[in-house]
Amino acid sequence: MRLVIFFVILTYSFNIMATCRKMDDHDVRLIAEDPRFYVEIPASLTTIEHFAYFFRCPDVTEDFIMDVISNEIYNDNEKIVVAYLAHSIDKEKYARHASATISLYINGLVSKSVMESLVFPSIEWNTYIPENYNRNEIKTMLLRLKSESDYNSEYFDSILSGDSLKDIIEMRLDGVL
Repeated sequence: MRLVIFFVILTYSFNIMATCRKMDDHDVRLIAEDPRFYVEIPASLTTIEHFAYFFRCPDVTEDFIMDVISNEIYNDNEKIVVAYLAHSIDKEKYARHASATISLYINGLVSKSVMESLVFPSIEWNTYIPENYNRNEIKTMLLRLKSESDYNSEYFDSILSGDSLKDIIEMRLDGVL
């Protein structure tokens, strides 16, 4: 039920907007400070029209994503907003952003919550990493995270083992995803 509501809101929001403009600092802060955004519930972003607008405009947000995530002037909520926007961009570009974010995390330049929002979101946002865990660049990125940091989670281990991909396939076959 939660997934259905999530996608209905997201689809409705996308269809409202007609044109795209470049995102700026004001936009990020406006979304991050919106009282409808709960960092613990990322789907809450879909209720914010301003977020839906930029999610629908990946070409204008792509360059801005790493500018925000790598810049210490932004707080974690602002970085998390932009991390979720990364799930709308081209998947190859997304993989490069995920790898760059992992490097920032390993070097202590972004928090665990920011890194997880971009690299390991819930499956209603993005299934690219678990679906491509066997690709060389994805596997290298994940193994680097495992070997060069103290990061660990059950989900992370299930991606590396291929179990999360099996779960995603099962969910798709059951019509849940």
